[in-house]
This record gives sequence, C-alpha cells and structure tokens, in this order.
Amino acid sequence: MSEEKKPKFDLNKHTARLLMNEPFFAALSRRIDKQSTNVIPTAGVMVDKKTAQFKMLYNPEFFEGLTDVQKLGVLKHEFYHIVFEHVTGRKPEGGLTKQDNMCMDLAINSHLLNELPDNCCLPGQGPFEWAPPGKSYEWYKANWKEQEPEEGDGEAGEGGEGGEGVGGGAGGGAGEGEEATIDERSDESSNHHG
Repeated sequence: MSEEKKPKFDLNKHTARLLMNEPFFAALSRRIDKQSTNVIPTAGVMVDKKTAQFKMLYNPEFFEGLTDVQKLGVLKHEFYHIVFEHVTGRKPEGGLTKQDNMCMDLAINSHLLNELPDNCCLPGQGPFEWAPPGKSYEWYKANWKEQEPEEGDGEAGEGGEGGEGVGGGAGGGAGEGEEATIDERSDESSNHHG
C-alpha cells in the first residue's frame, strides 16, 4: 500500500496573492531570492555575502501551520525588514543581537496587528506592555526593558512561530529572538522573523 504524499508547500502561491493585493511589495519581492530550509524555525532575511543580493530563508513546515492571513503577514514582516533597512543601513556594526531583532520586530509588528501568529513581539502586549506601538527600532532599543520570563515560559523573544525577520519575522516564534539561529550556522548577516 503506497502512502499518499501531501503536496509540497509552495511559497510562490502566497507571494503572488500578496503582490496582487498589495502591489507595493511586488518590485521588492522580485529582487529577493527565496530559499526553503529547515535550518531556521520560521523565516528570515539577509544580504547574501557572495551575491550581495537579498535572500529570504523560510521553513516550509512553519508556513504550513499558519492561516492564509498569517502567511501574508509573515511575508510582509520579512519584506519590512528590508524596507526599514534592518539588514543594511541600520544594521548595528557589531551584527544583530537577540535584543536588536526583538526591537526591530516591535517596530515592524506595529504595522501588522492581527496579521501575525500568536506569541509575536507585539508592542503594548504581553511581555512588551511597556512598548507603545508605532516607534522605531532605535526607540525600542534605547527604551528596552528587560523581560522576566513567566513560570513555565521560555525567555522573552522565544516562541511558537513568530520571528525574523525574520525572522523572523513576525515575532512569536516567527523569529522572536531566533535571529541568532542563522548567524550560528552561516557567516551571512540576517534578520529572523519575529
């Protein structure tokens, strides 16, 4: 008896839907090499040192577990890391830290409320109640308040999907605090979904 295989996750289908609904991202998306990987838990963007081009790494298993709205939110989250120059002009000289990534995620996620997976870095919510929405990465970094994990929880910035951007991304597992995953496994600079 042969096992029926489920279809492989196709990021292009969701990227196309985003570009039809929000054409702002179209020109940017065409300039980003998108690569499936299991090396990171969620998604992240970087500048590839060999090609000097933007690259988005994404975990297809992570994306498969998201709703359609969340898939588009994570894509926008990663694209915003590039728009806001988090992996280029505004990237800290010494490289990105977990705190940098969470502060960048807070700045981005202010624009993506109700579009991201649970456990994201969201200003004004959960461990980030101290952080008002709508501020810049630099503001969140300058006003950072150390987060105390609640009993039974992981460290702040770690979670279900959420970050890079990247990743995560969108925060809440989509990269919150997971940015170091890429740096630990490659010499490319990245921003993980969170």
